[in-house]
Amino acid sequence: MWIYRGFLCTLLMIALVGCAKEPCATGDEFHSDSLGYHVLSLESDAQVTAIQDAHCVKGTLAIGGDVTRVELPLLTSISGGLTITSNGTLTAVRLPVLESIGAYLAIQNNSAQPTFETIVAPLLREVQSVWIGYNDDLKNIDFLQNVRSISGNIDVQWNGQLQSFAGLSGLETVGGNIYINNNPPLDFSAPALRTIGGRLEFASTDNLAAIALPILENVETLKVRNKINLNSLDLSSLNHVRGDFVFENNWNLATCAIDQLHAQVAAANGIDGSVLITNNDDGAVCN
Repeated sequence: MWIYRGFLCTLLMIALVGCAKEPCATGDEFHSDSLGYHVLSLESDAQVTAIQDAHCVKGTLAIGGDVTRVELPLLTSISGGLTITSNGTLTAVRLPVLESIGAYLAIQNNSAQPTFETIVAPLLREVQSVWIGYNDDLKNIDFLQNVRSISGNIDVQWNGQLQSFAGLSGLETVGGNIYINNNPPLDFSAPALRTIGGRLEFASTDNLAAIALPILENVETLKVRNKINLNSLDLSSLNHVRGDFVFENNWNLATCAIDQLHAQVAAANGIDGSVLITNNDDGAVCN
């Protein structure tokens, strides 16, 4: 009896200590985002300091205003979204033990003065959608390197100093769309990506030279347009396009390579939508 009672007391102590170590910061009940999450806004360094001991955020965490640096060393989870938007003074965001974002991650409209280069979040494994756009000096998206599945969309566009897509190297499934547009001259590679539930679209004129998705099997719609330097394409496992198949205005991409891909997919599970292959490199020779 005493052993059993002692065991119960031990469990109770663990529960109490666990709760004591996990205070949550909570969003403003009068301020909600588009998904209905209450928003906790950090617009000054003092507001950041006020939640230094938080292990979690109930709602959406919004970083903006005049914040210069965000370091939340104990934060492990955010039940809503994380937005880092319209910051003119931000230099760093360090979230060293953050593991999950329950909704979306949005990093947008952050200016280069001073330099904001990336987020440090090496343990992040869960996020539902990603929007990264119009950041003057964002260098990488390595904070996504441990994320294996995203149920929503990935949208990366107009990031003038982006140096790599290596943060997507571990990604295996995307439930929504992938949209890549107007970033610097980079190769796009996602070697573990097998399934895209929505569209895969590379749009507008930029210097993308290579697309490598070697184990991607199916996608709703495939569109590659206006890539003036694109000359390498690896979609060697693609077997089904459930919507349209479009390659247009890719001046250095061999038409014969596109034709081979078209034949590969058509011979497997097929293309369910329309096919457009026009104004690519008709003079190139394929093996």
